Amino acid sequence: MTIEIQCPGCSAILRVSEELAGQQGKCQHCGKSITVPSGSGNRSKKLSLADATPDDMAAELSRRDRSAVLVMFDTPDSGVYELRDLMNAKVRCYSTNDMDDSKTLQALGSLGRIAQGIDQSREPDSVLMNEKLLDFKGDRLGMSLADFKKKYKRKTGGIGMALPWCSSDSPGQRLQGLLSETWHSKCGIVHARIDLPVENNSPTVAGVKTELFLYQFIDARLFRMTAFFDTDSFHLVREAVMEKQGTPTSEVADPVQFVWDNGVCAAQLIRGKVRPKRASMLHYVHNRLFKEMEQRAPNITEDL
Repeated sequence: MTIEIQCPGCSAILRVSEELAGQQGKCQHCGKSITVPSGSGNRSKKLSLADATPDDMAAELSRRDRSAVLVMFDTPDSGVYELRDLMNAKVRCYSTNDMDDSKTLQALGSLGRIAQGIDQSREPDSVLMNEKLLDFKGDRLGMSLADFKKKYKRKTGGIGMALPWCSSDSPGQRLQGLLSETWHSKCGIVHARIDLPVENNSPTVAGVKTELFLYQFIDARLFRMTAFFDTDSFHLVREAVMEKQGTPTSEVADPVQFVWDNGVCAAQLIRGKVRPKRASMLHYVHNRLFKEMEQRAPNITEDL
């Protein structure tokens, strides 16, 4: 059985499985957020609060012209409610029709930076919206610093230094090899790389060897990955990114820039120079976490 619903944004008639009644999704035509009604033949039936699902509650609030975000999770045995550290808490997020991904993240971020729970609420085969977290070379924006260290844990040959190399190992120091500044540690910012300069084995991007491949974290969450590479190979990287991300959402002529932005994350490709030689850069950025970093950066007055 299917349910027919009309999109409030573009008026398109959508048909979805009756099994998805009460869930949220997006119109495939215009992207408007929609809550699938509980059933075409039972619209007038009233539910008691004890019988209402979270989606029913969100739908009712929408009917009352109210905006809301509801976050649910398993009560932690430890009594600690730091949601971003509760990896097994089954955090789920429900919101009213007017709240798209960016608005939901904005609301959650202003209420304690707990938006990491949203991605755990998504079921891969349902009409629920994906948070659209981009990945770069298999590393997803928003990943934890602990998972990053676990993934890339190794010791270098010869000097036997433990990797990955993180600025948090030398807090308050300016490390040129990590582009880290002295104020980073006070603001919860960590720079890291999975190689050492002496190894001469920096990761490649589209087959192009990078001059530096940098990972950046804020509050132990990955907010940016940057690859610096020779501008002579700019066309190779551009073609590879366009093949993966599709048509850029925006372009700039001077300096040449291509941007792919889905509202949650963005990829930004910036062309350097051949003469005088200046590296090109490819950034993968978590928009909300990047703005958080910008807000913590000291301004000129504070620096004086």
